[in-house]
Amino acid sequence: MANNCYSEFAFYCEPNEIEKLQSFQNFIDKNIGYIRKVFESLDIPPEFYEQKTESLRDEILWCSEITETYKDKKPIVFFTLATESAWRPYPEHFQMLIDKEWEGIKFDVFAEEPDCSLFINTDTDDVFFSATHFRVYGYYCNWNEDGGDEFEEYFEDKEALAEFLNKEVETDKINKDMSLEEMKKVAEEALDAKFENYSVSIYEFETDISDFTSSPEITVYA
Repeated sequence: MANNCYSEFAFYCEPNEIEKLQSFQNFIDKNIGYIRKVFESLDIPPEFYEQKTESLRDEILWCSEITETYKDKKPIVFFTLATESAWRPYPEHFQMLIDKEWEGIKFDVFAEEPDCSLFINTDTDDVFFSATHFRVYGYYCNWNEDGGDEFEEYFEDKEALAEFLNKEVETDKINKDMSLEEMKKVAEEALDAKFENYSVSIYEFETDISDFTSSPEITVYA
Protein backbone atom coordinates (compact mmCIF):
# COMPACT_ATOMS: atom_id res chain seq x y z
CA MET A 1 0.00 0.00 0.00
CA ALA A 2 1.43 3.35 -1.04
CA ASN A 3 2.08 6.16 1.41
CA ASN A 4 0.04 9.29 0.78
CA CYS A 5 1.82 12.47 -0.22
CA TYR A 6 0.01 15.76 0.38
CA SER A 7 0.91 18.56 -2.05
CA GLU A 8 -0.14 22.08 -2.89
CA PHE A 9 0.54 23.70 -6.27
CA ALA A 10 0.49 27.45 -6.88
CA PHE A 11 -0.12 28.34 -10.54
CA TYR A 12 0.70 31.88 -11.59
CA CYS A 13 1.25 34.31 -14.46
CA GLU A 14 1.42 38.02 -15.11
CA PRO A 15 -1.84 40.01 -14.80
CA ASN A 16 -2.05 40.55 -18.57
CA GLU A 17 -2.47 36.76 -18.95
CA ILE A 18 -5.22 36.43 -16.36
CA GLU A 19 -7.73 35.14 -18.93
CA LYS A 20 -5.48 32.14 -19.60
CA LEU A 21 -5.08 31.47 -15.88
CA GLN A 22 -8.82 31.86 -15.34
CA SER A 23 -9.49 29.33 -18.08
CA PHE A 24 -7.13 26.86 -16.40
CA GLN A 25 -8.63 27.48 -12.95
CA ASN A 26 -12.17 26.99 -14.30
CA PHE A 27 -11.12 23.73 -15.92
CA ILE A 28 -9.53 22.39 -12.72
CA ASP A 29 -12.46 23.52 -10.58
CA LYS A 30 -14.90 21.63 -12.80
CA ASN A 31 -12.79 18.46 -12.78
CA ILE A 32 -11.79 18.04 -9.16
CA GLY A 33 -11.09 14.37 -8.57
CA TYR A 34 -8.61 11.82 -9.86
CA ILE A 35 -6.09 12.98 -12.44
CA ARG A 36 -7.21 10.38 -14.97
CA LYS A 37 -10.58 12.16 -15.08
CA VAL A 38 -8.78 15.44 -15.73
CA PHE A 39 -6.85 14.00 -18.68
CA GLU A 40 -9.99 12.41 -20.09
CA SER A 41 -11.78 15.79 -19.97
CA LEU A 42 -9.21 17.13 -22.44
CA ASP A 43 -9.57 14.08 -24.70
CA ILE A 44 -5.92 13.16 -24.15
CA PRO A 45 -5.57 9.50 -25.16
CA PRO A 46 -4.55 7.11 -22.35
CA GLU A 47 -1.64 5.74 -24.35
CA PHE A 48 -0.09 9.19 -24.18
CA TYR A 49 -0.28 10.01 -20.49
CA GLU A 50 0.04 6.45 -19.15
CA GLN A 51 3.57 6.11 -20.53
CA LYS A 52 4.60 9.52 -19.21
CA THR A 53 4.11 8.89 -15.51
CA GLU A 54 4.56 6.33 -12.76
CA SER A 55 1.10 6.68 -11.23
CA LEU A 56 -2.37 8.03 -12.00
CA ARG A 57 -3.69 7.69 -8.46
CA ASP A 58 -3.25 11.34 -7.50
CA GLU A 59 -6.45 13.17 -6.64
CA ILE A 60 -7.16 16.90 -6.74
CA LEU A 61 -8.77 17.74 -3.39
CA TRP A 62 -9.67 21.40 -3.77
CA CYS A 63 -8.99 24.47 -5.88
CA SER A 64 -8.89 28.12 -4.77
CA GLU A 65 -10.06 31.26 -6.51
CA ILE A 66 -7.59 33.52 -8.33
CA THR A 67 -5.96 36.28 -6.32
CA GLU A 68 -3.16 38.80 -6.80
CA THR A 69 0.20 39.11 -5.08
CA TYR A 70 3.77 40.17 -5.87
CA LYS A 71 6.80 38.15 -7.01
CA ASP A 72 10.16 39.87 -7.49
CA LYS A 73 8.32 43.15 -6.75
CA LYS A 74 6.10 42.61 -9.78
CA PRO A 75 2.35 41.88 -9.63
CA ILE A 76 1.21 38.36 -10.48
CA VAL A 77 -2.08 36.49 -10.33
CA PHE A 78 -2.32 32.95 -9.00
CA PHE A 79 -4.49 30.17 -7.63
CA THR A 80 -3.65 27.08 -5.61
CA LEU A 81 -4.85 23.50 -5.52
CA ALA A 82 -4.14 20.51 -3.32
CA THR A 83 -3.53 16.89 -4.25
CA GLU A 84 -3.11 13.58 -2.52
CA SER A 85 -0.91 11.09 -4.36
CA ALA A 86 1.11 7.92 -3.95
CA TRP A 87 4.62 8.39 -2.56
CA ARG A 88 5.42 11.78 -4.11
CA PRO A 89 3.94 14.80 -5.94
CA TYR A 90 3.38 14.54 -9.68
CA PRO A 91 4.15 17.94 -11.24
CA GLU A 92 4.50 16.28 -14.65
CA HIS A 93 0.73 15.75 -14.72
CA PHE A 94 0.06 19.47 -14.50
CA GLN A 95 2.88 20.28 -16.89
CA MET A 96 1.23 18.04 -19.48
CA LEU A 97 -2.05 19.94 -19.03
CA ILE A 98 -0.33 23.30 -19.30
CA ASP A 99 1.60 22.28 -22.40
CA LYS A 100 -1.64 21.08 -23.99
CA GLU A 101 -3.87 24.12 -23.50
CA TRP A 102 -2.35 26.79 -21.22
CA GLU A 103 1.27 27.24 -22.25
CA GLY A 104 3.14 29.87 -20.26
CA ILE A 105 1.57 29.26 -16.86
CA LYS A 106 4.19 28.57 -14.18
CA PHE A 107 3.89 26.87 -10.81
CA ASP A 108 5.59 26.18 -7.48
CA VAL A 109 5.08 23.09 -5.34
CA PHE A 110 4.84 22.37 -1.62
CA ALA A 111 4.74 18.66 -0.73
CA GLU A 112 5.33 16.35 2.19
CA GLU A 113 5.33 12.62 2.82
CA PRO A 114 6.91 12.19 6.27
CA ASP A 115 7.28 8.40 6.18
CA CYS A 116 9.57 8.76 3.15
CA SER A 117 11.25 11.89 4.55
CA LEU A 118 10.00 13.79 1.51
CA PHE A 119 9.66 17.53 2.12
CA ILE A 120 9.62 19.89 -0.87
CA ASN A 121 9.05 23.62 -1.25
CA THR A 122 10.12 25.11 -4.59
CA ASP A 123 8.86 28.58 -3.61
CA THR A 124 12.31 30.07 -3.05
CA ASP A 125 10.93 33.64 -3.25
CA ASP A 126 8.55 33.04 -0.31
CA VAL A 127 5.49 34.12 -2.26
CA PHE A 128 3.10 31.19 -1.77
CA PHE A 129 4.49 28.86 0.92
CA SER A 130 6.75 31.12 2.98
CA ALA A 131 6.07 29.49 6.36
CA THR A 132 7.10 25.99 5.33
CA HIS A 133 10.89 25.81 5.22
CA PHE A 134 11.25 23.67 8.34
CA ARG A 135 9.01 21.12 10.07
CA VAL A 136 9.32 19.65 13.54
CA TYR A 137 7.45 16.75 15.06
CA GLY A 138 7.96 15.30 18.51
CA TYR A 139 6.35 13.47 21.40
CA TYR A 140 7.13 12.65 25.01
CA CYS A 141 5.56 10.56 27.77
CA ASN A 142 6.29 8.28 30.71
CA TRP A 143 5.24 4.65 30.57
CA ASN A 144 1.99 3.92 32.40
CA GLU A 145 1.44 7.58 33.22
CA ASP A 146 -0.83 10.28 31.91
CA GLY A 147 0.51 13.65 30.90
CA GLY A 148 2.40 12.91 27.70
CA ASP A 149 2.05 15.14 24.66
CA GLU A 150 3.11 15.61 21.06
CA PHE A 151 3.91 18.66 18.95
CA GLU A 152 4.05 19.49 15.27
CA GLU A 153 4.78 22.85 13.66
CA TYR A 154 6.15 24.55 10.53
CA PHE A 155 8.61 27.44 10.44
CA GLU A 156 9.86 30.06 8.06
CA ASP A 157 13.40 30.14 9.47
CA LYS A 158 15.72 28.50 12.01
CA GLU A 159 15.33 31.35 14.48
CA ALA A 160 11.61 30.64 14.86
CA LEU A 161 12.33 26.90 14.99
CA ALA A 162 14.88 27.33 17.80
CA GLU A 163 12.54 29.57 19.78
CA PHE A 164 9.73 27.02 19.53
CA LEU A 165 11.92 24.09 20.58
CA ASN A 166 13.33 25.92 23.59
CA LYS A 167 9.81 26.61 24.81
CA GLU A 168 8.45 23.16 24.00
CA VAL A 169 11.19 21.11 25.71
CA GLU A 170 11.90 23.73 28.40
CA THR A 171 15.51 24.60 27.71
CA ASP A 172 17.49 27.65 26.60
CA LYS A 173 20.35 25.83 24.88
CA ILE A 174 19.01 25.71 21.30
CA ASN A 175 19.92 28.52 18.91
CA LYS A 176 19.54 29.30 15.21
CA ASP A 177 23.24 28.76 14.47
CA MET A 178 23.04 25.05 15.31
CA SER A 179 22.64 22.39 12.67
CA LEU A 180 19.32 20.54 12.66
CA GLU A 181 21.09 17.48 14.06
CA GLU A 182 22.44 19.54 16.96
CA MET A 183 18.99 20.99 17.64
CA LYS A 184 17.51 17.50 17.74
CA LYS A 185 20.21 16.25 20.10
CA VAL A 186 19.80 19.10 22.59
CA ALA A 187 16.00 18.86 22.48
CA GLU A 188 16.06 15.12 23.15
CA GLU A 189 18.58 15.58 25.97
CA ALA A 190 16.16 18.00 27.62
CA LEU A 191 13.29 15.54 27.24
CA ASP A 192 15.43 12.66 28.50
CA ALA A 193 15.72 14.36 31.87
CA LYS A 194 11.95 14.21 32.36
CA PHE A 195 10.48 11.44 30.22
CA GLU A 196 11.09 7.77 29.53
CA ASN A 197 9.78 7.81 25.98
CA TYR A 198 10.44 10.67 23.56
CA SER A 199 11.46 11.58 20.04
CA VAL A 200 12.14 14.76 18.05
CA SER A 201 12.30 14.90 14.25
CA ILE A 202 13.32 18.04 12.37
CA TYR A 203 13.13 18.38 8.59
CA GLU A 204 14.21 21.03 6.12
CA PHE A 205 12.17 21.39 2.94
CA GLU A 206 14.17 20.86 -0.25
CA THR A 207 13.84 23.31 -3.13
CA ASP A 208 14.88 20.97 -5.97
CA ILE A 209 12.02 18.63 -6.79
CA SER A 210 14.14 16.58 -9.21
CA ASP A 211 15.72 14.81 -6.23
CA PHE A 212 12.37 13.22 -5.45
CA THR A 213 11.12 12.13 -8.83
CA SER A 214 12.15 9.66 -11.47
CA SER A 215 9.65 11.10 -13.89
CA PRO A 216 10.42 10.63 -17.58
CA GLU A 217 10.93 13.48 -19.95
CA ILE A 218 7.66 15.29 -20.67
CA THR A 219 6.59 15.58 -24.29
CA VAL A 220 3.93 18.05 -25.36
CA TYR A 221 0.77 16.39 -26.62
CA ALA A 222 -0.70 18.12 -29.66
